[in-house]
Amino acid sequence: MMRRVPADVRSTFGQWLAQLEEHFAEGHGLTICGEVGRGKTGMLALVACRIGKLKPPRLQDFVPAPAFFRALAAGDTYRYSILDVLMIDDLGTEGLTGYEQSNAMSAFDELIDDRYHQQMPTFITSNVTGDVLNNSAKLARVMSRLRARNLLLQIGDDMPEQREQLRLEEADDGE
Repeated sequence: MMRRVPADVRSTFGQWLAQLEEHFAEGHGLTICGEVGRGKTGMLALVACRIGKLKPPRLQDFVPAPAFFRALAAGDTYRYSILDVLMIDDLGTEGLTGYEQSNAMSAFDELIDDRYHQQMPTFITSNVTGDVLNNSAKLARVMSRLRARNLLLQIGDDMPEQREQLRLEEADDGE
């Protein structure tokens, strides 16, 4: 799994994982973006296993984005709001349209905002690049919250350019 991940991303991920307890206590998660077949889900599964070993035990769910958004569209948000750790795999593959999508995105926005204020970590993988996620009008507030709490790992050919963009955003946030 990790052989498909560039060495610099592996290193950053390894350093982050080594400090998992501290990140968890501060409500920090990960957003891992990149091409299909690059090991994003495996990286998230490794985090889930490590979290499962923390004491005291944490309530967590690792859910595929389509199932997650169908549940949100149906009004089933409570089970995700009480989790210590929420892991959403493959953001961008929801497959919802119209009214259902509108309901799900509204619930997603509210859920991430609540988790942000309660410092509850949220972990996400996506085949959509971080740049596209950050510039999505539907996800603007969600991504703002995630940028504040999550480390963004971009796996792919456009990674150096996006890493520079993140540095500029961080510099702007510090002013």
